Amino acid sequence: MSLLYKLRQSEFVQQVAILLSGSALAQVLPFIAEPFITRLYTASELGIITMFVSVAVMFSIVATARYEFAILLPKSDKESLNIVALSLLITVVVSALSLFAMWLLKDWMAALKGNNDLAQFLWYVPLSVFAVGLFNTFNNWANRKAYTRNMAMSKIAESGSSSGFNVIFGYMKLGSTGLVLAFLIGQIVSVLPVIFPFLRRDCKRMSEVTKSEMVHQAGVYKKFPTTHSFQAFTDMFFLSLVVFLISYYFGDEITGYYGRTYRILLAPSVLIGGVIGQIFFRKISGYKANSEPMMGIFKKTVLSLFLIGLPIFTAIMIFGQWLFSLYLGSAFAIAGLYAATLAPWIWIKFITGSIAMVPVVFNRLNTSFLFSSVSNILMIATIVIGGHLHWEVSHTFALLSALQILVWGYYILWTYQLVRQYSKSLSLNPGSSVID
Repeated sequence: MSLLYKLRQSEFVQQVAILLSGSALAQVLPFIAEPFITRLYTASELGIITMFVSVAVMFSIVATARYEFAILLPKSDKESLNIVALSLLITVVVSALSLFAMWLLKDWMAALKGNNDLAQFLWYVPLSVFAVGLFNTFNNWANRKAYTRNMAMSKIAESGSSSGFNVIFGYMKLGSTGLVLAFLIGQIVSVLPVIFPFLRRDCKRMSEVTKSEMVHQAGVYKKFPTTHSFQAFTDMFFLSLVVFLISYYFGDEITGYYGRTYRILLAPSVLIGGVIGQIFFRKISGYKANSEPMMGIFKKTVLSLFLIGLPIFTAIMIFGQWLFSLYLGSAFAIAGLYAATLAPWIWIKFITGSIAMVPVVFNRLNTSFLFSSVSNILMIATIVIGGHLHWEVSHTFALLSALQILVWGYYILWTYQLVRQYSKSLSLNPGSSVID
């Protein structure tokens, strides 16, 4: 039997292929729209949407208190359904809290910026939080049930609607308002493909949800809100703070360049890394639950991501300015310089993003949080130092990239050691693991 035949028959390969094809189309649409967007909107307007997204994502990241990741972990669907219900309940609460937070922040934000350009849009943040909470919950349920086609359709729906409306609103001269509305429309539309199969096939089983079981599952996976959720929130808080510090020290225009650069550099992570990461998480969760080895899939995943990223990020490092000038317009040539500087960091982030669930599976969230904390502190310190000393933006980004490579390079070694230790424990005590 040939290797090609085995690959074609592999469930893992088939599911990755479906999600990858969906993600590919989902990335092609923004890729087509991006040259129009950078010509229809000013860099300052793009800076406003960058800051709005930073605020929205900071709250959205904890929309379910990270319980959505626990949906894949139980052996029985009954337990998982109770986590689904718990996630939805928390989403409603967090959305309401974000509304109160925006009421507190809007005046301070206006005073900080010296205008109302960003503050006027903060009322839309709770809607974003609610949409993300729904999506994260039902997308992980779809992942558990292997509704891979619906997951792929969700990606296409989000990117297609947001990209299309970005261009339409750009021609309508709506400025920052158009960018914010297009962002929200994309988030809302993305929920539909993953919620429909649940309503059609699984909703009738919600009778299995009970208050006592929800409380029990909340306790079983309590580290998600207490550690993982806190880590995710602080990660996004610091990433958002980086955006605001760039705006404070270097202005909205540079923030706009940074936002588009970061978005484009992350495209491979969304297109490829996210797809592989979703399937990788489901696979290693099953291996851990059944006490099966996982070193093979870990090595293949890391090596594959490294090799996939090699031509992409190398090209950006060498030809960044020329590529960005050709693609986005001559006004964005400086963004190409920033992209070339940040590419090594995003390359290693491309790899770590897909294996980030290893600490979750092995219940090592505290150590994972330590890595994130060091990374975040170094990011903020770099921007503040560069701003206070009036460094060139590219020099500041160069230091930022170098420090992040050191932190996350060591992170990859640490996750490798976790899997290696687990493999050793299986060989010594079949059916159990010393990492438990």
